[in-house]
Amino acid sequence: ESLEQGIFLSGLPEVESDIAYRCNMIVIGSAALGIVRAACESHSARSLPGGAALVNQQQTQGFRCLCRVEGNKEDALDPPLAKLAFHLLESGTNDAQIAGQLEVASTVIVYALALDERCDAGYLEMQLWEVAKVIEHAGLLTGARRKMSRAALICTESESISELSGACSSLLEDFEKKNGRMWTFDLVKLSDADALHTTFQRIASRRTLLGCTEEDCGMPEHGSGHTEADAPAFMVPLDIIPRRKGPGSTTSKSSLATTNGGPVPIFEAEDEGSE
Repeated sequence: ESLEQGIFLSGLPEVESDIAYRCNMIVIGSAALGIVRAACESHSARSLPGGAALVNQQQTQGFRCLCRVEGNKEDALDPPLAKLAFHLLESGTNDAQIAGQLEVASTVIVYALALDERCDAGYLEMQLWEVAKVIEHAGLLTGARRKMSRAALICTESESISELSGACSSLLEDFEKKNGRMWTFDLVKLSDADALHTTFQRIASRRTLLGCTEEDCGMPEHGSGHTEADAPAFMVPLDIIPRRKGPGSTTSKSSLATTNGGPVPIFEAEDEGSE
C-alpha cells in the first residue's frame, strides 16, 4: 500500500490553476538524487502556482514539482501546467514493480549523468555501466516498458565545458545501440537549479506533445540473433538522433509539434479529480 501511495500523481496537492497534464519521470544515475532535488526546489519550480507549497512535502511524498508544457502554438501565450512525479531507481527490490505500474505513454526514462571537470570518458563510462545494470534489473528493455521514451540529462561540474568530447559522444552512441534511442539536450551546469528544471520541462513537454503515442525506441526484438562483435546491435538513423546546436537551443532535429512526418496527437486535459 505504501508503494502505491508513492506512485500516483494524485498525491500532489491540487493548486488553484488547472493542471491539464501529468508526466512520470523514471530517473536513473548516481547524480539522480541531487539533480531531481535541485530541480524541484529551484526558483522556477517554486514560482509556479502551488510550487512553493510542495517543497515542504518532498520528504514524505517523494519528489514532485510542476512545470509548463511548451511547444503547442495554441497555448503559446499561457502554457498549461503539468505535474511531474519522479521515481528514482537504484537497483532496488521494488524497481520492476514501480516501473510496471507506470503508463508507457506518460512516462520518460531519464538518465541523469554528470561530467567531471576534465570531461573524463572513464568517469562517464562507469556511470553508463551502472545505469545499464538498473535498466536490466527493472526490466526496462522488455514488454511494454521497452517503448517508454528515453532522455539523457547530462550535467557538468565545470563552467568551461560546453560540449561533449569525442570519446564521451562515442560512449553515448554505443549506449544507445544497446538501450534504445534517447533524446539529448544541451549540457546543464549542476549548480544551475533553474536550468535543471527547464530541462525536465522540455522533456515533459516533448512527451506530452507525443500524446498517447508509444515510441519505438529502436531496440532490436529479443531473439533477433547476435551480430558480429565489431558490428553495432543496430544502427540509429542520423536524422533521428538529436544533436547539440549551441547554448540555449533544443537539440532535436524534429519539431516538438511533429512526429513521424505528421501531426502529433495532444493529450486531452484531465477531468477534475482524475488520477
